[in-house]
Amino acid sequence: MQAARAAIAALPASLQKPLAHVLILVEDWPDADTLRALGIDNPEELLGVFEGEGGFVEASLAPTGKLPERIRLFAEPLRRHCEATGESLQEAVRTTLWHEIGHFFGFSDEELAALGL
Repeated sequence: MQAARAAIAALPASLQKPLAHVLILVEDWPDADTLRALGIDNPEELLGVFEGEGGFVEASLAPTGKLPERIRLFAEPLRRHCEATGESLQEAVRTTLWHEIGHFFGFSDEELAALGL
């Protein structure tokens, strides 16, 4: 998704480097297991998710036996969010991606909300 690439490119280089090993995926919808794990009933409510240990640690690869950290963005919920709010897709993707990157760096939802993410 071009909007995700643009959002990453807009980050300072000092933040881009640690993200080099984080996979950023775009999927149509969140899967049932993800929704269940997060306690979400309506798949339209989940625009993205960070999956990993969180709290940035200097490393280039995931430890053996562990999946790499990843951020998943969900295209259909993002599109429907934009239709409902009038927000541009580029802005919704940027906000969602930066929110999930915040989790990678160890920020809580409350801390991210205080930052406007």
